[in-house]
Amino acid sequence: MPEPTNSVSVSPTAVFRPLDDGGVVLDAETGAYFELNSTGCQLWEQLRQGNDPDQITEWMVRQYDIDPSIARSDLDDFIGELRKRHLIQD
Repeated sequence: MPEPTNSVSVSPTAVFRPLDDGGVVLDAETGAYFELNSTGCQLWEQLRQGNDPDQITEWMVRQYDIDPSIARSDLDDFIGELRKRHLIQD
């Protein structure tokens, strides 16, 4: 399970492009990309706005009416995937 983190920010080399059914985040330095579904796009926007994981978890609970522990676990997984692709930084 990924380590929870308290602050992350979008990498300066990350470029987001919306698509019809989601979006893509591209690392402009490496050309690597990560496809996002509509929920992932909303989470990306939360990160882009500078919200920390605690704030995003609270938003997810309100938005999707889910248990906070499930929201945080899903968010930590999402952040872990973005981190592996160097699309966010701590």
